[in-house]
Amino acid sequence: MSTDDQVRTVEVYADVLCPWSYIGKRRLETALAGMEERERPEVVWRSYELSPDEGRTPGRTAAEAMADWWGEQSGARVELIHTLGRAEGLDIDLTLARPVNTFDAHRLRHLAAEHGLSGQVMERLLRAYLCEGANVSDPGVLERVGVEAGLDG
Repeated sequence: MSTDDQVRTVEVYADVLCPWSYIGKRRLETALAGMEERERPEVVWRSYELSPDEGRTPGRTAAEAMADWWGEQSGARVELIHTLGRAEGLDIDLTLARPVNTFDAHRLRHLAAEHGLSGQVMERLLRAYLCEGANVSDPGVLERVGVEAGLDG
């Protein structure tokens, strides 16, 4: 088999809660857009739960949670995430995002993969949580996100 006949993939392990996942997704898309179509690998999204023990009811904001992790550095780190997000065209707002369990969000993305819409659903999930502050463990939110990404309701 020649190199041209090989299927190339990039596997990305990501969680909807992770702003770095969204920034990295955008940077990956930029890098791939600069490639010739025949050279461009397929992106395969893999599930990774950052906080599998998180509840389904939103509590404090992601910015508040980060204050526990980073202490005095938290304000600067949150601002860095916001700044790097804006540089990629993303309006990440960790003062809106409230961590929740993402198991069902990952299930939705797996369903989307069966319909060739994995990337679209991942994009919409990341935007819903990180930019809009949506509860991505809520079944109604997940249904709306799936439909907006192209899945049949």
